Amino acid sequence: MDNSTRRLIESAFYNYQKNKTEAAEYISDLCSVSSPILDRIGSSAGISDPTAMSGIKLAEYRKYLWCEVVERTITTYRFEYEYTIIRRKYFDKWARWKILLECGVSKSAYYYWIRKIYATAEMWARELKLL
Repeated sequence: MDNSTRRLIESAFYNYQKNKTEAAEYISDLCSVSSPILDRIGSSAGISDPTAMSGIKLAEYRKYLWCEVVERTITTYRFEYEYTIIRRKYFDKWARWKILLECGVSKSAYYYWIRKIYATAEMWARELKLL
């Protein structure tokens, strides 16, 4: 795995909560019933830029897919040490030494599990065509 892929995966884990919120808003917007005619009532005569809007929607959809990657990776390791590492490192923002103490493992085992987590997340990202 190259560094850029690793950074994308780490970012997906670290920003999961924020991305999840934004993705939920995106899905809510998609599900809302609106009419193009009603949208223009009460607004100026200006026409929005459809290319920019589609770019924004695509970025929000990619956030949703990265949330899927995180959730599928978490599900994969739900009853393993890897789950504890994911939860403590990315959601609780614990320091490495604190995680090592809780799990009772060496640094090499910790990094082995981190690499395993990244490999699984990479597989899911490829499955969802994010990489």
